[in-house]
Amino acid sequence: MGSSLLSTIQEIIDTQMNAYGLADFRLGIVTEKSPLKIKISPEIIIEEEKGQIFLTEQVLLKQLDLTHVHRVLGDTETGYGPDAHTHHINWDDQKSLTTLITITEGLEVGDAVLLLQVSRRQMYIVLSKVREKKSVIINKDDNWAWK
Repeated sequence: MGSSLLSTIQEIIDTQMNAYGLADFRLGIVTEKSPLKIKISPEIIIEEEKGQIFLTEQVLLKQLDLTHVHRVLGDTETGYGPDAHTHHINWDDQKSLTTLITITEGLEVGDAVLLLQVSRRQMYIVLSKVREKKSVIINKDDNWAWK
């Protein structure tokens, strides 16, 4: 995302919020994922470990675990006629279908985020990510294509 776009958005937010006097919104860039660090300006980097960052549900990694197992115990017959024989089925050898579907992708290094400063202190609530794109298509391999 271009820094000029971020600067322009930051100026618009600052102007509006100062006019209203309601809250102090900021834009930041995620610089480290774990522990989480967000750069607000060249001089200000807030850190999760210092208790400066609060996350809303919209920026958390959320995945749906679709694990499905069919368990069969006993023997199975294979083949017909003189080639027919049986195989014992072991519980531990059976495969399960395990699929994780990502609902929200969580924060990654380089993500632009919208922050709300809490009570004029060095504590911030991460409200959401800021995107230039308007939609995303997630394929079966969990790859996200922004459009």
